Amino acid sequence: DAKLISLGEQHDQVAHHQWEAQTVALLAAQQRLSALVIEMAPAGGSTAGMPHSASDEQVRDALQWSQGGGAGGWPWKDYGPMVMNAVRAGVPVLGGNLPRAQMKQIMGETRYDSHLPASGWQLQLDAIKDGHCGLLPESQFTPMARIQLARDEAMAGVTVAAVKNAG
Repeated sequence: DAKLISLGEQHDQVAHHQWEAQTVALLAAQQRLSALVIEMAPAGGSTAGMPHSASDEQVRDALQWSQGGGAGGWPWKDYGPMVMNAVRAGVPVLGGNLPRAQMKQIMGETRYDSHLPASGWQLQLDAIKDGHCGLLPESQFTPMARIQLARDEAMAGVTVAAVKNAG
């Protein structure tokens, strides 16, 4: 009876992408999926109203995939099966990420520095360091933490709207 389910993956794990695609297909087949909000496309991208037979290219265009980082950071081969399972089932896919144009501005927004308790902020910084194998310059930890928190905020906003619209 959950109104919301969050799925996540380790980006370089093929089995995780397969699991996500299978989960979306199963929930859609059981008519338990009213929308799919994804981080891989910017907020405003949507497949709502598209025919079930839409092509991958039409879906990528509707989701503004290349503007959400799809062309470089989110390979369609990894995420496309999950997205297309939703489209084929008539489930709207909604972009939830920040538009790329806002990211540079967000890097300087200090309001995110106190968005979490100090221990949570430190966990975020540590996750960025660890997630980049210690290769990222320390000067980038705070700007990247701000972007991640802003992305999470954008995703939450799109998700809340989708839940409300589902009734």
